[in-house]
Amino acid sequence: MIINFNPVVEELLQQQLKQYFKDIKFQEIFHKSLNINLTHPFAYFLDNEALNKKTLFPSLTIISEADQYLPQWTTAVPIAVDKEFLNMIKEDREKDADFRHFFLTDDDLNQLELSIEQSKNKRIELFKYSIQKSEKINFEIWCNDELLKNRIYDFVDNFLFGAGRFQYLNFPFIDIGDEPQGNRSGAYNNDFGELLFGCNLSCMVSYTKSQYVFAKDPIIPKDISEVVV
Repeated sequence: MIINFNPVVEELLQQQLKQYFKDIKFQEIFHKSLNINLTHPFAYFLDNEALNKKTLFPSLTIISEADQYLPQWTTAVPIAVDKEFLNMIKEDREKDADFRHFFLTDDDLNQLELSIEQSKNKRIELFKYSIQKSEKINFEIWCNDELLKNRIYDFVDNFLFGAGRFQYLNFPFIDIGDEPQGNRSGAYNNDFGELLFGCNLSCMVSYTKSQYVFAKDPIIPKDISEVVV
């Protein structure tokens, strides 16, 4: 049995940014809804240029531009897991399938639960392979109101250095870099019948992904830097 733990950074950021803009009462202040998506709004225009533009803008798109492994953080160790680990997986599986971090079948979950229950100390040993990755995340903003575009830029910037790092993304497996960078102005588009104003911010996000292997004799690599997760 192999359990994959694969957090998707863009999806986590989308969830938490939606809650953040709700908490700062963006819609009440500006009387507009901000569309926070993983798909760029221009992609919808290419599919259907008659689409109502009011449903797309203002928009905030979260894009993963590049990622890389950080080999110095690679580990391969045996660990003991108990009902706490099992309950963490069960809680994760209550989410919509697109937003889960743990991936295993119902049969695997039942086997894991039974193994823990039947073990002498109510815990079993798994072999955990972990690696840390660094990913460049781009936040692209488009709006038909230049001043509102600037306000959204500032709110996202505030999220990245303040509330986002210390409150909304307070997960042990994810860390936002210290120096978000951005371009507040200079991007324009009039390909779709109206003038749109754009800007973007980017930051590095580090996170951990893992595999848990349930086996009597797991393969322990001679050089853990060669572990492929």
